[in-house]
Amino acid sequence: MLNYYRNSSTTLSDRPAVRAIYLTTDNASITEKTYGNKSFTSKEMIVATMVPEKESIYAIAYFSNSANFDNYLPVIEKMIDSFKIYSKGPIIQEDNSSSSVP
Repeated sequence: MLNYYRNSSTTLSDRPAVRAIYLTTDNASITEKTYGNKSFTSKEMIVATMVPEKESIYAIAYFSNSANFDNYLPVIEKMIDSFKIYSKGPIIQEDNSSSSVP
């Protein structure tokens, strides 16, 4: 269940990106409750950007329990800031051939 949602503009590897932060609640099923599992709320963040020249979307996701989210956020933000997307390299292409050659 989605409880809270906030998005904003940012960058990922110097490219325009979207940043979404949200809270979700995972409700334990009857079976899970039998084994002592409880419902819990997690806070999550996704930073994503499109890379048209590679026909790709790059996304970084951070999941944490709500209480620890802000404690680890500075480290996560440094990791995101260090992420680099290079234009050179393989480009994903669809194989539209009907060849049955292995």
